[in-house]
Amino acid sequence: LENFATDPKSVVADILSIPGCPPFPPSEWLNVVQWKYVDLGKVLNSAHTTELDPKKIHIIDDEIELALWVLKSLGGIKTSSDHNIAFSMYIKAITFVFLQ
Repeated sequence: LENFATDPKSVVADILSIPGCPPFPPSEWLNVVQWKYVDLGKVLNSAHTTELDPKKIHIIDDEIELALWVLKSLGGIKTSSDHNIAFSMYIKAITFVFLQ
């Protein structure tokens, strides 16, 4: 807890390296460590996507096609189920960091 105020990015790196760390966006881990607002929409989007969007396609030597994909966002929290999923992930992250 001493490092939370002095070096929060290092604390997040340490958290992410612990086995059993729950899935949670790194930017939101930083908000947890700094006691800031956690965007549940970002938390939900990190866990669920509807499909993949093609980002770029490169053809190398007319034989190899390299395709890079990015995840398509769900567009935030729209239902109570979305909120429950995101809030449950938030609670798991909080209890993982602040053990009782």
